[in-house]
Amino acid sequence: MKSVIITIDEKEIEHLSTITNSLVSCGLQVTNEFGFGVITGNADDSTIEKIKAHKEVISLKEDQPIHLSPPDSPIQ
Repeated sequence: MKSVIITIDEKEIEHLSTITNSLVSCGLQVTNEFGFGVITGNADDSTIEKIKAHKEVISLKEDQPIHLSPPDSPIQ
């Protein structure tokens, strides 16, 4: 499973709950739904393709973790 960040078309924000339910039925495991049109969650590759096919979805990006060295580590 990959962590994803989904942005919904601002014209469709009033239907955000319905859109979220539709994405869940495609296989998305929702972790957060933000009222300004962003949904975060986890999905496998086939689910990601299904999500991208929704006309309300403006973008879908895979969340990339960031690893920071401890403050006392040598400069890299």
